[in-house]
Amino acid sequence: MGNIIQVVDKSPPPPLLPILRSQQQAEILALLLGDPELEVSLSDLSERTGVPYASVHREIERAEATGLLTSRRVGRTRLVRSNTASPYYDGLADVLTKAFGIPQVLATALAGVDGVDQALVYGALPR
Repeated sequence: MGNIIQVVDKSPPPPLLPILRSQQQAEILALLLGDPELEVSLSDLSERTGVPYASVHREIERAEATGLLTSRRVGRTRLVRSNTASPYYDGLADVLTKAFGIPQVLATALAGVDGVDQALVYGALPR
């Protein structure tokens, strides 16, 4: 796909989308649904998000039961990824990316910087 230009608003991210149960759930789903090519172990997911392993395991179980995620085993390691075939994937991935993805991370980082009215993010859209 082509390159995109994303304008980043400096307003703080929403504390929690009302459709999500917890900040931890939102961060896990945002990471996985935000990158359809990403496949990670539960341990790696715990490290990347800072969410305790037990909570990651619980959230993955719930998301897989609803069809949002899929997993496979390689030896003793469980690898998870987004289920792009889910009828909810496109809409939920879009909402989570807007609420918790790179634009919001960048907006939070720039919120305290004076003189920045907007920031641009360049890059290719994920497939």
